[in-house]
Amino acid sequence: MYGAIVRLLLLTGCRKREIVTLRWTEYREGHLHLEDSKTGPRMVWLSSPARRILEEQPHGSQWIFPSSQTGNSVHVKTVDFFWRRLRREAGLPDVRLHDLRHTFASIAVMMGENILTVGRLLGHNDPGTTLKYTHLAHDAVAEAAETVGSVLGGSAA
Repeated sequence: MYGAIVRLLLLTGCRKREIVTLRWTEYREGHLHLEDSKTGPRMVWLSSPARRILEEQPHGSQWIFPSSQTGNSVHVKTVDFFWRRLRREAGLPDVRLHDLRHTFASIAVMMGENILTVGRLLGHNDPGTTLKYTHLAHDAVAEAAETVGSVLGGSAA
């Protein structure tokens, strides 16, 4: 279950609480219809790998990721404990779960998605917020400079 949570965080760019507290009623028509996200209700578009993860989860509770002890959703601190252990085993001591959201946004931008689209994927109302989430690789920025330079500058003198 915890591995599925981590994979969904990476595949959706959602916030941890949005995935951990997800209810089956919020998953329909191939989308997440979040009733209570940080920025208000929003729809999350899901890729086929993300939908597959959800479809593999048992349906015995209203929660997609239920706690076996409380009857509620699994607790965020339990997910954090799992993440710390996974991070330690992978040799990634400084990677936070929230960094998966940044990774999702950065990859989307590096693959050619524009900031407004990425912002919509993340549930941002302000494009400036989205820019904080995108970390472009040095090579991608250098390549963009060369592309623009070749269009505007022609050949070197």
